[in-house]
Amino acid sequence: MALAYTNVIIEIREISLRDRPEELYAASKKGTVPVLITTENKVIDESLEIMIWALENSPNQTWLSSDSSEEMALIKENDTIFKKWLDRYKYHDRHPENPREYYRNYCDKILSNYENYMQNFLQRDLGSSMLSIAVILGWLGLFFVFLRVLTISIKRILEAVFKKS
Repeated sequence: MALAYTNVIIEIREISLRDRPEELYAASKKGTVPVLITTENKVIDESLEIMIWALENSPNQTWLSSDSSEEMALIKENDTIFKKWLDRYKYHDRHPENPREYYRNYCDKILSNYENYMQNFLQRDLGSSMLSIAVILGWLGLFFVFLRVLTISIKRILEAVFKKS
């Protein structure tokens, strides 16, 4: 979103993560996507860093405020803590030390915090930081993935219950 917003011209290359081309490793030793190589041959291989680079290099952008520490803290929480618990919820069979509901409850707590943040944000000043809106849209995307996983699980449970009847 930040690249489109700042009108950065990019070349998109679709790759198979099962058969990663050597060019990917030549660009980034990590061999992960996304990777952005700037016109100055600077390699940026983290999504958030790409977004920040695009915004910092766009003089007329309004998404990144001069003090974006609150937004960065929320993004970090989302990319670390929330992702950890969401992955454990999605792949609960790989983490049998706790029941699936345990992981879901952690996700629920974090999503509740996001909801409170969004309510406060909307009451304070919607227009002051478009980066926050972009982050919220990202959260909503993760939330819908979470809901989809939950819906599929409920459907499977109901199917199993009704098959037994």
